[in-house]
Amino acid sequence: MTPATADGATYLSIPGELVPIRAEGDGTDIIPTGVVAAVTAVLIAILFSKSRRRRSMDPAERAFRRIARDSNLTRAQVRALRHEAAARGLDSPVGLAMSTELIGQAERRHTKRRRTKRTASPA
Repeated sequence: MTPATADGATYLSIPGELVPIRAEGDGTDIIPTGVVAAVTAVLIAILFSKSRRRRSMDPAERAFRRIARDSNLTRAQVRALRHEAAARGLDSPVGLAMSTELIGQAERRHTKRRRTKRTASPA
């Protein structure tokens, strides 16, 4: 069983007969690979385009996030500012985030204090 070429086509030589494998220039082995590659490329492009799409964000929310990031506020401080803004009836905590005094007030009011274990005093 050795491949042989005759008339521009490739044949598999089995004792007693020649079995055609692929005709020269047929291209049947390239088409399925090309189709699979194209479909894969389209699917990858769709996945990347959906993951890169940004949701529209409220300008006040975007400003608050920027201020919080630039001021190095902790998550607890950001959460406390959001609670304080809601308690005051404000739509956004942007104004509160501009004042360090208000950040401290919000943090004192809206953060949970951890209880410390009391150890028995030596008697």
